[in-house]
Amino acid sequence: MLSRNFETELAKRIILSPSNWFRLPSGTFGKSDLFAELYDETVFDNATFADLKKGNGPLVVINGTDVTTGARFSFTQDQFDAICGAFQGDAGTGRWRRTGPA
Repeated sequence: MLSRNFETELAKRIILSPSNWFRLPSGTFGKSDLFAELYDETVFDNATFADLKKGNGPLVVINGTDVTTGARFSFTQDQFDAICGAFQGDAGTGRWRRTGPA
């Protein structure tokens, strides 16, 4: 997995897939979305956040930084509950989307 050339695979998806020719210039879909799809398929085996809860392994918490305040943000359901959000796997993407008020 570490020796895999993801940049080449991404370029192939852009050049060889006619459906991506129409998605990329749409303004709502970009190369980062293609990269996310590539990682979903090849690295994460289309796993979702909910799949983490199914396993009996250790709890892994991924942290990020709120760019406005510089405060740490942990990607846990408790944190998303506080902002009225939820991890949802819409349309098979497994990506997070906001479900509460803006």
